[in-house]
Amino acid sequence: MSARGTRDAQEASLSPMTEAELASDPPERQRIVLHRGHYWRESFPGLFEPIHLMARLSGWEATRPSPLCWGYHAALAESSAADANATMPMHLLADLGGFGVESLSANRRYHLRRSQRQVRYVQILGTGPLEDGGYEVFRSAQTRTHNPYRTIRSKAEFLAEMEWYTSRPSAIILAGLVDDRLGGWIAGYAVDGSAYIEIVDLATEALSTHIGTGLHFAFVEACRRSAGIREIAHSPHIPEDEALVVFKEGIGFPVVRVPSKTWLLPVADRLVRWRKPFLHYRLTGRMTSGG
Repeated sequence: MSARGTRDAQEASLSPMTEAELASDPPERQRIVLHRGHYWRESFPGLFEPIHLMARLSGWEATRPSPLCWGYHAALAESSAADANATMPMHLLADLGGFGVESLSANRRYHLRRSQRQVRYVQILGTGPLEDGGYEVFRSAQTRTHNPYRTIRSKAEFLAEMEWYTSRPSAIILAGLVDDRLGGWIAGYAVDGSAYIEIVDLATEALSTHIGTGLHFAFVEACRRSAGIREIAHSPHIPEDEALVVFKEGIGFPVVRVPSKTWLLPVADRLVRWRKPFLHYRLTGRMTSGG
């Protein structure tokens, strides 16, 4: 792949946006409401969470954001810990300033060294470098992982999604090139003091290079070069995927139970606990057996 439209990943950094800026131009189309100074997104019909998920709200702010709401959850500020009735289990690198190679498990340090010998890491500066082979990498990753949150059906939709991450200083795509061919990428953005890893697509044939470890390390290093970022969130804890949990913990993203406030209509609480026990766990931090 030509180096046109890229630069070395070691030059990459982010300029965090404000919560209002994210709400005015989110990466996904969702219903967004403003409630007591914070913007909330409807992650599922009737279920709300702050669009800046790691914003620590006060107990007064963390209240029902819409009359048409059967449930919500939000992380709380330390000063409102008394209002917490739940936890938000997140893979969270909470001490970005203290992160380094030694933060990785011994196994991941070995994988990182191998990866850095076999993969060239770059920042994608526009969708041009993804035109040739990018959609194929996405399809390879989807065929392997069956990610239910990626419903892209065409190359045009894929490029439109990726364009959001290449067209603003608060977002970033870092890619790995294996023999000058795209092997995968990691994409995310920063809001106030928090960065979010949103997309990780890896071609199956590139996995032997440990490209996933290298991309995560490059993303963390880019955030460390960025003023104002203090933590990186890498999705809620997904206990049903034990291998993924082990990987994230090994690259420096342990499961942190953030004090939070959750409210569910009683009938919704029972239904979610019965039909979607892992969603109930994500909302409350409490694992149930369902039924």
